[in-house]
Amino acid sequence: MSLRPPLYAVPMLLLVCACGSGEPPRPPADPAAAIVEVDRGGGLAAAVERWTLPNLTLFGDGTAVLRGETRGGLLSGVRRTIPAGRITELYRLADRAGLFTGRTHDRDIIDGEVLTVRIADETGIRETTVVGPSDDEDSGRGGVVAFADAALGSGSDAGEYLPERYAVLVTAGSDARGDVRPWPLAAPLSQLAGAPSKPCQVVERGEAEPLLTALRDAGPDTRWEADGHRVVLVARPLLPGEQTCADL
Repeated sequence: MSLRPPLYAVPMLLLVCACGSGEPPRPPADPAAAIVEVDRGGGLAAAVERWTLPNLTLFGDGTAVLRGETRGGLLSGVRRTIPAGRITELYRLADRAGLFTGRTHDRDIIDGEVLTVRIADETGIRETTVVGPSDDEDSGRGGVVAFADAALGSGSDAGEYLPERYAVLVTAGSDARGDVRPWPLAAPLSQLAGAPSKPCQVVERGEAEPLLTALRDAGPDTRWEADGHRVVLVARPLLPGEQTCADL
């Protein structure tokens, strides 16, 4: 997945944190900034997985949004609250794992899963990737995997993530028969942003409920009839800072 917009709120500087104090770098002061993102994907996952939320996005105020389950054509998220003390512990763990330098731990593997960790400090954003991660890793790769596991296991549940807006995406076209339903959006397929190659529409939460109900009830074989085409639709909640389809 591409870098999430909240992370862009942190200036991208080519600076390396000065060492010697023994203290790890600090997260940005902005409480709305995304300070940690963990995403694990790729491999032979279904095409819809490209559009799910990252496994975890942690913001400076301690709010975290995690990937939820897929309900028909609706992708979901859940919230957690991570206290400041735990964030400090995670930054120490990230420092020991070398995440503030950023690097790629490659492996000669085809269609392998990729673990990506992005972390922000006061000077910029670092990205570390591990190709083909596993539970049995050496110290370099293993440190990244351990950090991701620690981040994903942090915090207390705070309910379902209810975004301000959703992106409704056409993920595939098909002539398949089966459960065919009328086009559910007011705008025709040809007028969606990114059409014809990557059609997408942002829908405000207040207007989205009838559409979301229809998508929750959709199955893997559901197709939506539009402009003479039968297409697959998914709705994905937008994270804070994501405003348009271009942010995905």
